[in-house]
Amino acid sequence: MGKIAKFVCILIIFLSLFLFEITVGGRYTTPWCVRDIDCPKEKCKHPFKPRCLTHSCVCRLWGSQDVI
Repeated sequence: MGKIAKFVCILIIFLSLFLFEITVGGRYTTPWCVRDIDCPKEKCKHPFKPRCLTHSCVCRLWGSQDVI
């Protein structure tokens, strides 16, 4: 019984580290920002510009409220 509990604990730790790496190193992360200039310019295609919205970079048209 103790070996099974130990195995389950190790499995949970391993899977949580794997999921953390996918979230941090993968595409699910977005650049954190305070101002519009904190966002990378190459994030958006023309005519969209990177904008900071609630500390996350999004692509927007200048003056538009639409988020792509």
